[in-house]
Amino acid sequence: MVKKSLEKLVKGSLVSLGVGIGILGFNKYSSAQCRPFEADSATVGLWHLDEGSGDSIYDSSNLGNNGIIFNPHWLSDSFDGHALTFDDERSYVSIDVRDRLNLEYEVTVEAWVKLHSYNTVREIIGGRTFHFHVEGDKIKVFVPSGLESSGSLRSNTNLELERWYYLAATCDGRTTQLFINGVLDGAITDPDEISPLDHSEILYMGRCYWRPLPFPGVIDEIRISNIVRDIQPCDPATIDQTSWGKIKSLYR
Repeated sequence: MVKKSLEKLVKGSLVSLGVGIGILGFNKYSSAQCRPFEADSATVGLWHLDEGSGDSIYDSSNLGNNGIIFNPHWLSDSFDGHALTFDDERSYVSIDVRDRLNLEYEVTVEAWVKLHSYNTVREIIGGRTFHFHVEGDKIKVFVPSGLESSGSLRSNTNLELERWYYLAATCDGRTTQLFINGVLDGAITDPDEISPLDHSEILYMGRCYWRPLPFPGVIDEIRISNIVRDIQPCDPATIDQTSWGKIKSLYR
């Protein structure tokens, strides 16, 4: 009797799970990366940007890499209900990492962004030596390199305005790769080993390290990892805002 009851419970749970997945609209993309980032042992910074108000953002990696928002502009119409937009040069996030970022040669940085306009170099997130930004309608990543011109990689794909993108960049100490919606868009290999990333100072979100140029759009969900992650395809168009909010609630 107990065995049958357990079997019934398990079957019922599996059916419920299947129904739940169907309701949320999971497919080959959403089951991979089209979901909120999760923290694991390789996560050194994870900002969901779900606070919705106030002048602070919190790091879900538990390393304490929290940020201070200057002139915050919160949005409530993002994928998950909250995100940050950067309207002018006074709007940005400062994150004091002070050796807590724990990066050496390997790194993966991921972000969900939507552009409102095209402009010059505008940072998504970066510091003194590492930059992940948009330049016009392109995405660009820079890591310190043995050669002055290497370590800088620009996407081949043009980013469209008012469209959500899942962007990612990886570096294994020699090869840097760019991904747009989980699809490899470009790669460059440095003949010299890339220099260790300097993570002893400040990271900036929404502005450049050297100049207060605001990001021309919306940023939601950023994760930095100290490994090269296996980036999987994800099409943001397959998930509407309602489904994204439901998915988000499952991963909290």
